[in-house]
Amino acid sequence: MVEVTLHQILLSFYKYPDEIHFFFIIVFILFVTACEKQCVVPELYFSLIGFSDTEADTIILRRFEKNNSSTPIDTFAFHQLVINRSNDTLEIASMPVNLSLRTEYNYEIYFPEGGRLITVTNIIEEKRSSNKGLFNCNKEQCLNGITGYTVDGQFSTAIVGWQFIYLKK
Repeated sequence: MVEVTLHQILLSFYKYPDEIHFFFIIVFILFVTACEKQCVVPELYFSLIGFSDTEADTIILRRFEKNNSSTPIDTFAFHQLVINRSNDTLEIASMPVNLSLRTEYNYEIYFPEGGRLITVTNIIEEKRSSNKGLFNCNKEQCLNGITGYTVDGQFSTAIVGWQFIYLKK
């Protein structure tokens, strides 16, 4: 068994100063970045402008890979959603998880009753991370922001922190 004395450890600081400094720099970086975490991917929600209740009764959502919009990877049909009307705007009261739009995909939203197809593409996400340091690791959630999106070929800048868009008939 090898015994290392305090005297030997202190001598190593003088014999190998560069290696010791490098070691402490690495340890310091590990302490500082130990609690860094990526923020949650945002979801984009939508309301409908100019649609009748009947037209919005059934919504078909097609999800596509962001770089391949020819073949859908998923198709979801939503019937009889709970909708709140405010003048010409319909707000979906209880948004099903699969009806929210995520930045990893492009979408087609089809309304069979009115024959209307809306495309939502190029949803841009501002990637963030949270770093509280090693001694301040709390469970706070952070959310990436959506900075822009394209609806029917028209790009719009998003209001950061407002994960909501209005789709017009």
